[in-house]
Amino acid sequence: MKEISNQILKPLIDRVEKECRELYHQVGDPASEEGVELKSFLQRKIRQLEMLSVSINYISTLPEQPDLPDLRSTFRQLKLELRFAQRRWKRILLGEARVQRNQEKKNRLSDKFAA
Repeated sequence: MKEISNQILKPLIDRVEKECRELYHQVGDPASEEGVELKSFLQRKIRQLEMLSVSINYISTLPEQPDLPDLRSTFRQLKLELRFAQRRWKRILLGEARVQRNQEKKNRLSDKFAA
């Protein structure tokens, strides 16, 4: 039963890893410090997902041990952290857009009063 559960988990891990890589590429070369932190955070999560994917193959061959981490809960935690990172990236983008709009307004007003 545990082996079947782990086999079902494998494509889900692959999908989340793909989403994480896509977000990593969206972040690209961040200008802000928050973006740099997010990019390093995503690098760590990608490595953890890769390790989780590899461990699925081996954990089914090991005897039942209570000290081994539960793969489902580990996957769930990584998935939640990815969703958190996606929301954080959207906040960063919205903040940058807001700053740019405010700067444009400020420039227009200063041009208007300078003329």
